Amino acid sequence: MKTFFKIIFNFFTILVLCLFFGACTILDKGFINHNGQYVPKNPNFKLKNKQGNMVGDIDTLAIYKMVEMYNNGKLIYPLNNSENELNSVSNFIKFYNNGRCLIFSIPVKNAFGKPNKLKKSDLNPNNQHHSKSYYYSSNGKNVQIESFIYGDGQGYYVTTNYIFSESKDTLIMQEKYIKIVYKKESIPLNWSGYKKDW
Repeated sequence: MKTFFKIIFNFFTILVLCLFFGACTILDKGFINHNGQYVPKNPNFKLKNKQGNMVGDIDTLAIYKMVEMYNNGKLIYPLNNSENELNSVSNFIKFYNNGRCLIFSIPVKNAFGKPNKLKKSDLNPNNQHHSKSYYYSSNGKNVQIESFIYGDGQGYYVTTNYIFSESKDTLIMQEKYIKIVYKKESIPLNWSGYKKDW
C-alpha cells in the first residue's frame, strides 16, 4: 500500500513540475534562435519602421564605443585591473540608415591576452553577443533605442533614451542612477557589407 501511495505521489510531483516548467515556457515571450540570440517569439517592436525618423543627422558610417559608465556618480567603467565582467568587454552601438541599430560587445583581450581590436567580422549581426535593435529620433538629437532582452525568466521590450551632443561625436544615456557615455569612432567604409534585414 505504501508503495502504491509513493508511486502516486511521485507521479503527481512529476506532473506538477512538468506543468510548472511548461507554463514558464509558454509565458516566456522569447527563444534562442539559430544564431544564439534571444529573440521574441512574436515580434512587436514599437520603433520598427516608425514614421518620421530623422536618420539624416545620425552618422551611420561610424560606430559609437562606450567609454565611460557611472553609477550614482561613481565611475564603474573603465576600471584598471578590475575583475568586474563589465570591464572585460568593449561595448558598441552601430546605427544604420533604416532605423536599425546593432548593440554588441567584444572581449577587451583576445585569446592570447593581448588588447582586442574591432574587426569587420564583429559587425556581423548574426552573432550571439549582438542585439538587433531599432531606433527612432524625431529631431536627430534625442534618440530612443528599443531592444528585446532576457530578464526574470522571460523576455522584455526595453526602450532607452539617449542624447547626441551638438557635434554628434558623443552619445549619452542618462537615467536616475546610471550614466553611459559613447564616443564616435571611424571605421573603414568597406565594413558595411552585412545585411540589415531585421
